[in-house]
Order: sequence, then structure tokens, then C-alpha cells
Amino acid sequence: MRLHHHQFVRRLAVVATVPLATILFIAGCPSGGPGPGLICLPLSEDVSVDTTLSAACYEVSSEINVYNGATLTIMPGVTLKFAQGTGLDIASDGRLDAQGTADNPIVLTGAEAVRGFWDGVRMYHTNSTANKLDHVTIEYGGGYWDGNLWLDGSTNSPTRVVITNTTLRQSASFGLRMNKDVIAEGFAGNTFTLNALGAIATDTDAVGYLDDASTYAGNDVDIVQVEGGAVENAQTWPGIDANYLAIGSISVDAALSINPGATLAFASGETMTVWDDGSLRAIGTEAQPVTFTGMEATRGYWGGLRFYHSNSTGNRLEHVVIENGGGYFDANLYLDGGSSDPVRLDIVNTTLTGSSTDGFLFNNNVIVGEFHDNTCTGNATGAGTVTANTACVLDDTSTYTGNDVDAVHITGGSVTSECTWSATDAEYRIGGGISVDADLTIAAGARLIFESGETMTVWDDGSLAAVGTAGEPIEFNGVQQTPGYWGGLRFYHSNAARNRLEYVTISNGGGSYDGNLYIDGSSSQPAQVAVESSTITQSASYGISVNRYGTINADVEAVNAFSGNADGDVFLQQ
Repeated sequence: MRLHHHQFVRRLAVVATVPLATILFIAGCPSGGPGPGLICLPLSEDVSVDTTLSAACYEVSSEINVYNGATLTIMPGVTLKFAQGTGLDIASDGRLDAQGTADNPIVLTGAEAVRGFWDGVRMYHTNSTANKLDHVTIEYGGGYWDGNLWLDGSTNSPTRVVITNTTLRQSASFGLRMNKDVIAEGFAGNTFTLNALGAIATDTDAVGYLDDASTYAGNDVDIVQVEGGAVENAQTWPGIDANYLAIGSISVDAALSINPGATLAFASGETMTVWDDGSLRAIGTEAQPVTFTGMEATRGYWGGLRFYHSNSTGNRLEHVVIENGGGYFDANLYLDGGSSDPVRLDIVNTTLTGSSTDGFLFNNNVIVGEFHDNTCTGNATGAGTVTANTACVLDDTSTYTGNDVDAVHITGGSVTSECTWSATDAEYRIGGGISVDADLTIAAGARLIFESGETMTVWDDGSLAAVGTAGEPIEFNGVQQTPGYWGGLRFYHSNAARNRLEYVTISNGGGSYDGNLYIDGSSSQPAQVAVESSTITQSASYGISVNRYGTINADVEAVNAFSGNADGDVFLQQ
């Protein structure tokens, strides 16, 4: 029957009748580990007083519990060979000090070289600075616990340990299992290899203890399994030689940094969300990007990465790849904030690809300080989706093509602060009415393509400067090439001198207003716009319709081209 840490039953070695303390210090055993013909000492008693193992080899015939404030010290060069189904259990008031050397490591192994032959080492609620593993090899365990070494604690009684230069191999499960409330005061230069399920299984909040000088490869599955849950303490996840596999969704509630070369793979449907009290700084390099992906290279396999009301200047994605998401949020990368707690993020040299929806989605109350040199390609419904306000953050150095639909979708809404819509290499697909309530500039070469019945209105507190060139005109058009398919462009009580359309093509509007371009005002709030070198065509009503309190350049008919407008080219109300 298995004896756990609370079942402190004293047991005698079946091959000796002298006390354990006497057996442990018998001299004359060869040093340097067990060799051919070596006689190992029997070991089967629990440890309730400070005890040192100094002989070369011990055969452990039953589970050993360390308790009652005792420290079990294992000297360099000692080997413990565990019988099938046995283990070493360090209880809440026990301690383990196993410090070998490079020339004389400590070895904890099975009596037979079979994965899972013995249970392994468990350290359970032992909050002592005396717990140290250095130059230790633990092998052929994992038969009962989920690792050769299993660490577990609680908020009030964490497990504290230093693990350095230690090898965990040939486990029937993981090399190391770290549950919640573990404090690794030192973790460096370790090797996790030849384990059945992976290098490590760890609570999300403990990942930051890992280092990039350790080896996590050479297992049957080269992963560090992250259980999911919250990052509650500021930490850095290193770039390691295995993937992090998130089998549950991750909530970032503290400052999290992810180093170059790290790959986070997510199980089906799982997500990562950076909340209002958290931040994420994922900065890779061109050679070693940080990658967020799914376990399988399938569009929408995992949920995606979301920043939700996280207004931290620490939020930055640089040389990052986000792929195969969009299965829960409406994009690989989803930003959403509120008026009092917006989302803040820099996005530079980042690739968004393989989404089952869009590459990115920016709702209102989003502050993108930097956005340039990004690639949004291979996504199902488009490069991205923005509101009228957040469209201002997009740039013309990024790539938005190569998607199933080569478009940046604009959901509609108001432009409430001065901004420019850049000329991207994909069209803006306007899916809702646009209200211009600030100074809006549309760059030469931009294409604004409207869904059925949608409009753009420049109001009294807004203005629109859309100035293209002969080689790069600006286009206002409908998704379908049908007169009246979209509502049209209207200037309503906007009397700004900067209202100007030059080298602009407006086509297939007039479905809501009395023209592709409609200018309307009042005696107290007139409207004005200048239109030159532009093409006005295929309106369901007039090409241009001007209310009597609207003003347009007198030579409008002479300096622009008109064709196919149902009711005429220019209507001037007297």
C-alpha cells in the first residue's frame, strides 16, 4: 500500500536489523557510482531526523518519506536504485539537499532501466531554502506522479527549490512537473530529454523560472506543456529549444515578456488574453521571431491573441508571427478597449497569417503607437478589420494582400480626431456608414469600396482632403459595379477650406443622396468643396448635386470628366 507524506510509518530494512542511521554510514563502498559487482546497501525507512547518504549505492525497496523537519542529504557520487512502484517523498516539513558535482553526480534511478519503473521524486509544500538539486540525474521514473520530479505547493505553503545542472530523463511522463505555487530560486543548465510526454509540464505562472541555457529537446514530444490559467507575477518566458504547448487558455494579469525564438503553440480553441492589469512584450528578431501558433497548421485551430483594456506602454509586438488563429476571436490579433481604459499596443515587423477570419481586428478605443512593416496575408476574410477611427493607424509599408479577400474592412463609425488613411496595397472595404467629424486626409492611391447602401458624410466639424495624382488616383466605388449600389459621398454643413477632391474617381453611387457627390448646407452653415481633375461616373442620379447653400468651384464641369450619370452631370440648386 502506498504511503503518502502524512502516513509517517517507520519501516525497517528487510535485510538488516540495525538502525537506519547506522546503515547509512557503513564505510568501504567504492565511490563514483555503482559498477559491476557493486554491493548496494538496503534502504527502506522513512527519514524523520537529519540523515546523510554517503555510500556509493543504495537499493530502495519501499517508498521513503522525509518529514518531521528532517533534511535528507545525498552526497556526491551516490546512486539510489528504486524498486518498482517506490519513490522519494519530501513532505511539507522535510528537506532534500542533493548536491553532486560534474565528476561525481548523484543518480536516482530505477532498479531496472524501464521508463516509469519507479514513481520519482515528489516535493510537496516544502518551503525551505535547503532544498537543492545540483548535478543530479533522475531517470526511469514517472510511474505514478507526472514526472521524474514532481513539485507542488499552495499559496500559504509553496514548494521552494534550486535546480541546477540536473538531468531528468527516461520518464514515462514528463521530466519535470511544476504545479502552482512553486518557487524555483535557481534554475539553470538543466537537461530534460528522452521523456515520453515532453520535457516539462508546468503551471502558467511558473514558466518564468525556465532558462534558455537548459536543454528541452530529444524527448518523444519536444514540448514544455503549459497548463493554462493566469500569469499573475511579472516574468519572462525564454526562447527555448522546444515549443511551449498551451493546453488551456492563458490570461495575462501581470507584465509578461517573451524572448526571441520562443514558440507558443495552442491546443484547439485555446486563447491568450492580455487584460487591463497585464501587459505583453513579445520582441523577437528577424532570425528568431516570437511565434504564436496552433498545435496543428490549420486556419482557426486556436482562438487567437487578444488585448482587452490593457493600457500599458509595455505592450509591444516586434518580429512576431501569429498564425492559424481566429477560431474564437474574430482575428489572429484582436484589440478592444473602452473610453476610460483603451488598449495600447505597438506592432512592428509582425506577420499575421492563416486566420480563419481576419489577420487583425481593431475596435474603437485602440491606441496603436507604431504600426509599420507588417505582413497580413493568407487570411480567410481579409487582412484586417478596423473602425473609421482606427483605420488611421494603418501604414503603406505593410502588406495587406495575398488573402482570400484582399481588403481591409472598415466597419463604419466616426472619424473623431485628425488622421490620414494611407494608401494600402489592398482596398478599404466599407461595411458601415462613415461620419467624418475631424480633419481626414486620404492618401493618393487609396481605394474606398463601399458595401450596398453605405455612405460617407463630412459633417460641419469635419473636413476631407482627398488629393491623388494622375498616376495614383483615389477611388470611391461600390463593391458591385452597379449605379446606385452605394449611397455616395456627402459634404453636409462642412465649410472647411481644406475640403478638396483632386484626381479622384467616384463611381456607382447616388443610391442615397441625389448624386455620387452631394453638397448640402444652410444659410448659417454652408458647405463648400473644390473638385478638380476627377472622374464622376455611373451615378444612379446626378454626378454632382449642390444645394443652394453649397459652394463648388465654378469650373467644375470643365476641369472634371463625367459619364453615365442617370440624371445629368452637375445639378446646381438656385
